Amino acid sequence: MDALFWGRIRKQLDVWYREFPDTDGDLRRRFRSDAPGQHFAAWWELYLHAVFRRLGFAVATHPDMGTTVRRPDFELTRGGEAFLMEAATVFSGLVEDGRHGAREAEVLDALESVADPDFILSVAFEQVGASSPPKARFVRDVREWLKSLDPDAVRRESEAGAEPPERSFTPAADWEVDLRAFAFSPEARGAPGHRMIGIGPVSVGWVNDREKLGAKLRGKSRRYGRPRIPLVIAVLSLSSFADDDDVEEALFGSRANQVSVTDPLTTTAVRQPDGLWQGFGGPSARHVSAVLHGSNILPQTCAGQLPRLWHHPWAAHPLTLYLPFAASRVEEDRLVAHAARADAATVLGLPAAWPGPEDPFPRHAPGGDGSTG
Repeated sequence: MDALFWGRIRKQLDVWYREFPDTDGDLRRRFRSDAPGQHFAAWWELYLHAVFRRLGFAVATHPDMGTTVRRPDFELTRGGEAFLMEAATVFSGLVEDGRHGAREAEVLDALESVADPDFILSVAFEQVGASSPPKARFVRDVREWLKSLDPDAVRRESEAGAEPPERSFTPAADWEVDLRAFAFSPEARGAPGHRMIGIGPVSVGWVNDREKLGAKLRGKSRRYGRPRIPLVIAVLSLSSFADDDDVEEALFGSRANQVSVTDPLTTTAVRQPDGLWQGFGGPSARHVSAVLHGSNILPQTCAGQLPRLWHHPWAAHPLTLYLPFAASRVEEDRLVAHAARADAATVLGLPAAWPGPEDPFPRHAPGGDGSTG
């Protein structure tokens, strides 16, 4: 009986793979890989390709952006409208390689010594080296970068919706630290002893689902500059605990309680400026039009649910195409959830009981005749 269950999955995957333009065999190799990161990333790309073909889109893989050598996973076109899609997967539960709290702390301490009066920084560790990097040159380079920026211009551009200045630093050959600079308002500049680090550090090695998801989204959002058409990041969360609250906080900022200085018993619910779309300087990552989030969508569960689409309320290029996914969007300053307008089995053309109705791992009596007693 289990052969029927898993056999249906293999047959359907073969159908979807024949539709996928894998001319160099890259997707097949990654799908067959024993490394979870490779295998699940390939599955997610195959799934997205199948879904959007069945929604009537022409799907081009790895389109040429024209403005960068990097290529997103898909360009999807229907009815004369198009958008780009970058696929991503995020895991949870284990601290990944590449993090070292003590070495990171040394770099953070060095950044605090920059002491620029006009700016505050967000920090993301893209790569942590095997040993502590030289600090003097790193601090000097950061200072020179900040001195090259006009805080008034940065402030004006931020208020107009532009992204803050960003630069990647390599304190040593095996280190990569991404910094973003946020300008203080004129009246707040020059305050003695202010902290240089306002947001971060962020790394995909954190165990917390929200932080890992946010780090993955930030990394993907930086890859393709400012496309001229909508960009959607489609992310698959492979965690038993990641939910819509984690996505909401990763996009709009984590929730916190602000305590009144004059009345410690009075608190106000606020958002921290650590979301992909709502940071220290206001709306951010406006080139990312939406995030499509799937939770544990796998070959054996894909007929049970579709991903949820989260619209960026301040997107430079809003995603306006009709899509049947459940959706979350800001309406009149409220985040409103809309139900899906189609079910996953119908979209994919699969039976509702997919891939059953058999038990995937039937229990057999010791006698081997399939009876239970």
